Amino acid sequence: GAPRLKSKVLRGQTGVGEASVAAPVVAEVAAPTARAVPQARVGRRQVLRGPGGRRIVFSLADQAMRFERAKRQNDERYLDITMVYDPSVFKDKTALVVGANKGLGLEIVKELTAAGADAIAACRASSMELDSAGVKQIITDADVTSFDAMRKMASQITAPLDYVIFV
Repeated sequence: GAPRLKSKVLRGQTGVGEASVAAPVVAEVAAPTARAVPQARVGRRQVLRGPGGRRIVFSLADQAMRFERAKRQNDERYLDITMVYDPSVFKDKTALVVGANKGLGLEIVKELTAAGADAIAACRASSMELDSAGVKQIITDADVTSFDAMRKMASQITAPLDYVIFV
């Protein structure tokens, strides 16, 4: 049969006086007859041996901890996004960002417009920050849990899309 996807949550033990730490979620792909075998656990990094003895390493689940580790190790590739990201690929492209009125969606819209893309923002309700972000079009009443709302949103898109980003 085809390999199956098995999901496992590693939970940290807390005792008296210890702080609770969020445990990483580990997903492993294993054949029906083979299982990944834990080999070592170093801090918050889990090392497993998968089918065929293949080494599987799961990194830190906590972004703040990963950032602190990168600073300690002076990991320039991690700390300098320009080494791995070139915003010029978005120039003169059209991108729809669903969930663009605040948070990560709003920041993505700002980055896209700064890169020269035509950003179309879709959200339940616009915000003052989104209104001033310089987007090409704002589509409101976009509720991703409603098929009718998604159909209405799609009918309001006026240009062909190069990218669709759901946040």
